Amino acid sequence: MDRTASRIAGAILAVVFVAAIVGFSGLVDFGSSGRQAVPSPFGSAVPGAPTPGSADAVRVAASPSLPPYTAQAQPDLTVPGATAAAAPKGAVPLESLGGEVVQSPLTVAAPGGTTTVVWLVDHQVLAKQTAAPFAVTLKLAKGEHHLEARATVGGSPHRYRARFTVSGTAAPVATVVRASVPLSSLPPAKHTVHVSGADELTTALARAKPGDRIQLADGTYTSTQFEASGSGTRTAPVVLVGSPRAVLTTGETTKGGYALHVTGSYWHLVGFTVRTAKKGIVLDGSIGSVLQGLDVGSIGEEGVHFRDGSSSSSIIDSTVHDTGLFQARFGEGVYVGSAQSNWGKVTGGKPDRTDHVLIADDTVSNTAAEGIDVKEGTTGGVIRGVHFSKDGTSGQNSADSWVDIKGNDWTVTGNSGSTTLLDAFQVHQVLAGWGQDNVFRGNRVAGGVPGWTVGVYPPKAASGNRVACDDTGAHEGVSNIACG
Repeated sequence: MDRTASRIAGAILAVVFVAAIVGFSGLVDFGSSGRQAVPSPFGSAVPGAPTPGSADAVRVAASPSLPPYTAQAQPDLTVPGATAAAAPKGAVPLESLGGEVVQSPLTVAAPGGTTTVVWLVDHQVLAKQTAAPFAVTLKLAKGEHHLEARATVGGSPHRYRARFTVSGTAAPVATVVRASVPLSSLPPAKHTVHVSGADELTTALARAKPGDRIQLADGTYTSTQFEASGSGTRTAPVVLVGSPRAVLTTGETTKGGYALHVTGSYWHLVGFTVRTAKKGIVLDGSIGSVLQGLDVGSIGEEGVHFRDGSSSSSIIDSTVHDTGLFQARFGEGVYVGSAQSNWGKVTGGKPDRTDHVLIADDTVSNTAAEGIDVKEGTTGGVIRGVHFSKDGTSGQNSADSWVDIKGNDWTVTGNSGSTTLLDAFQVHQVLAGWGQDNVFRGNRVAGGVPGWTVGVYPPKAASGNRVACDDTGAHEGVSNIACG
């Protein structure tokens, strides 16, 4: 969240020479800085990233058990609670729904240009629409809900998400609850341990071996800090899985430890909830770990932190919200790496090489600091399909954007959202050789962003950062550097 230079009024726009058009972004030569590449330990290409072998290829680890979303793979079915509807006058655009308080029933329209859409509420499939009108009427019970549209727009898949509150309903309806992750999507278990209390969970975490599955019963698990210190393997990870009604907590947001501290490698954390802790989930030296379908919220500082070389790890299909309740300046939603000022105590003075982290298809909202903060020393990650709402709103310690990138060779694509203090996305060069060769494309702002869609500081061509002209929606325009 630190930056080396203040805003420069009337900054000179850098001219980016384009050698060839790559995909819809028109971006080329993403890795020509001359620095030594840092390979992923797994050597697998990110689903949805640039074509392997091309100049803009980015390599990160992706779990083979967690396939990427494709619009064609969704089931063609409907469930009670939603009906296909025309988009009448007064229908709410999905992009503007985030953070709103509404009445039920409510008709929501998909983004313009949609050709197919799968609607989900609270992570449960409602309907698939392959012909206009692309709208859905929701009849939901009072309370907080999550709506998602997996839409094909302009021939490319996009995810649009909103978290909103229903203040009342016209008629009694059944409450839709967030669905658990299907067991069929998990790696096969060699041994399953069922736990139903904090002591049992502490013991199971301490004894975990490759291929173990720790199954959380519904309930609240309270500890000063749960520790996951054992390791799985790439082919036999340790799985900690529960429903959204299994809640890990310390019970305090102003003191104490982390809800869950992962120091072993190859963990899959799936489906459960983290609430009310000073920090949510912190991974230190955890290689190849996957966070999937989690709900992390009401946290004193950062929600999820990949740190101390936790490379080739990922957080996908998860919700991170309401962070920084104790210290707003430390209230990031997802934090990757460590600031140079912390390298001495975290990595012995060396850069924190938390590389090749994948942050995909998540919802990040109401974070006092940035929704995602990527530190100097990190390389080759991907931020894709994330929906932001009211992130980077405190202004403390320069927290004024959804995403702040100070690392190198990150790809930021297909994200959307609304509301922050200044820019939707930022790049800062806080240390020589860092904040370079990052790529932004296909990101959309629905409103509430008074600055640039992508702000690069300082705005100079030598940084190698690339911004596509389809990064749109902020008040000031695409970027303070030339798009291409």
